[in-house]
Amino acid sequence: MKTILVLLDGLSDRPQKELKGKTPLQAAHTPNMDALAAISETGTMIPWKPGIPLGTEAAHFHLMGYPMEDFPGRGIISALTVEEELETDALYLMKTWAYLKKTEEGYRVLQRDLTDLTKEEVSALSQCLPREMDGISIEWQQQEGPHSLLKLKGKDLDHRVSDSDPFYPQGWLHQVMAFETEDEKAVNTADFLNRYILEVMERLKNHPVNKKRIAEGKEPANGILTKWAGKKTVLEPFQQRYGMKGVMLAGTKLLKGVARLTGMDYVRYESFQQGIQWALEDHTYDYIHLHNKKPDDASHTMGAVAKKKIIETIDQELGTLIQETKEKIEKGELLLIITSDHTTASDGKMIHTGDAVPILFCGKTLRPDGVKKFDEKSVSQGSLRMSGADLIPLIMNYTERSLFYSYRMGGKALRYVPTHIPRLK
Repeated sequence: MKTILVLLDGLSDRPQKELKGKTPLQAAHTPNMDALAAISETGTMIPWKPGIPLGTEAAHFHLMGYPMEDFPGRGIISALTVEEELETDALYLMKTWAYLKKTEEGYRVLQRDLTDLTKEEVSALSQCLPREMDGISIEWQQQEGPHSLLKLKGKDLDHRVSDSDPFYPQGWLHQVMAFETEDEKAVNTADFLNRYILEVMERLKNHPVNKKRIAEGKEPANGILTKWAGKKTVLEPFQQRYGMKGVMLAGTKLLKGVARLTGMDYVRYESFQQGIQWALEDHTYDYIHLHNKKPDDASHTMGAVAKKKIIETIDQELGTLIQETKEKIEKGELLLIITSDHTTASDGKMIHTGDAVPILFCGKTLRPDGVKKFDEKSVSQGSLRMSGADLIPLIMNYTERSLFYSYRMGGKALRYVPTHIPRLK
């Protein structure tokens, strides 16, 4: 039995005043997801731990069945979207162009990421950045939007350093510090990054691009912010770990990094409908992860009413998937799952929140629980109470792949029924 998991990024929300106290998902007209819920096992899922908000990359990493203590940081995941092969001795970080104001108390961050910078401006600004300092080589690669990948190479670099990016609005430029360690390598790496950031600010201060932007009434890119330092990490591949050949279908490059980190394939679609069609036509993967970023984007930039409308559009699009997979589900050939990776509230001060998300499993091996609607409140009456760590084990159970606990098949502990154990002759 194969699995298609539809991951609607940031789908879950909190009650919104403009929706009369309902969440966007509650308020939305979603006949297709509701009909599916009526024949499914439903419930709530805590992505990691109650009350702990996760980013998309961390949530996906954990939902793919990997412990959070092995999470290498978003810097590494971002690096995997642009680097063919990561270097063992390199330190990778994310960098954004920022607008800072110097005061007696430090540097006030007035704009964390200047999204209006053109490619030409970025290229010109980058020419003045140091390529080497104190024997450490410095490279960068521009990514989507204002983000860049910063790559440092040199002796004794350590990834255990804090972020200079305050992350939340109207913050201050943070001093980079050794993170959760007093190790000399981490202390020296943090000291280097502080000096590098100040040097970059000095070089950008009177740059022609910034003078022109100021004259045009735009915010100058007079500083950078760094975050998410990490080093190359090698993990047990998803197929080797769980016995399922997996692929991530997404419209965002971030999921390419997660896929590469976990040893899954990655396919980028141009539209969600295209992704649905690809999933329906595929016959080579045991696990298909179909991602849609639009609910999360709506929460961040458009508000609750717009998010409600986007959810309704997604429901219409999912109608094709639900209808086309109905026969396979009834025959026990397919497990269909719909859930989210985290809650993104359409209001409030938090970027993401640590609330539970709704989830449904539809398949022949499931026990429908009588829930008639797919939303945060309705599924709380369902039969499932789970965490993100439970997702892959439940998939393996429902697709009848799980190995009986404590059985020793071959020379290594396995989570799935193997077919490759050497025969005694």
